[in-house]
Amino acid sequence: MKVGLALGGGSSHGLAHIGVLEVFEEERIPIHFIAGTSIGAVIGGYYALYKDAKKLKEIAKEILESPELKNMGFNLFGNAELPKPFRDVVHFVKEKYIYAKSLLKPYIVKEDKLNQILEKLFGDALISETKIPFTAVAIDLVEGKDRIIREGRIRDVVRASASIPGVFPSVESSLGILVDGGATSILPTSAVKEMGADFVICSSFMGEISELGELRTAFQINLRVDEIVKHRLNSLNIRNADIIITPDVNEIHWSDFSKADFLIERGREAALKSLPRIKKELRLFGRLRRWLSGK
Repeated sequence: MKVGLALGGGSSHGLAHIGVLEVFEEERIPIHFIAGTSIGAVIGGYYALYKDAKKLKEIAKEILESPELKNMGFNLFGNAELPKPFRDVVHFVKEKYIYAKSLLKPYIVKEDKLNQILEKLFGDALISETKIPFTAVAIDLVEGKDRIIREGRIRDVVRASASIPGVFPSVESSLGILVDGGATSILPTSAVKEMGADFVICSSFMGEISELGELRTAFQINLRVDEIVKHRLNSLNIRNADIIITPDVNEIHWSDFSKADFLIERGREAALKSLPRIKKELRLFGRLRRWLSGK
């Protein structure tokens, strides 16, 4: 039986994937394939390459303290630490600034910092060199298709999968003009099934749709519509999953990378909670496969 792990997108929330991988490694849960979208591609690509959760945790914390990440500009998006009256004002100003900037430029965060981080993580390693077969999902703006990328330099593939539209520049390649796969495949269960997985475990941050907030501007309305579309598509993707692990991370803003220990621990908690069912399902699945094969 081949087990596939699908690691969903979610920006900083994706750090919880590290906790999930730690538990799987400690409990010797087999992983035969890994597919990732956005931050899930970053985490999944590194683990697929080295198969070492401890090393992944160490380098993640090192990068989170690096000037490259701190100067990337994610502080534009979050202001959760402020008292509510000030938070509302700052959010209003930031929204107008981001909206105006996005009208004038194709992206608002420079790519050089992201490239430096990905080069530090992956160097020139190829997908063909990973210890666990790996793939990442991106969207092709030319043909409007999901691209399940299975070859090339890992850093280039991950770069395409993590290029949030309007935040990072798109990636031009032989596959088209590529951006973050999260808009259509935030949970890449179909990709890991295509790789050959019989049993799919996913780590996902897409719970129930959030409560309706203010809809005073076109920007806010479009964000709400985008959220609804992602939830509907995710409900289709999730049908391919046999086990769904959902770390409880919603209290942390998606742009806040300062709570690594908290997020990793939430990933561990969610994985440990799912562990009895995972082991039971794997045993039952294995017995069924043996019975069907007559062995």
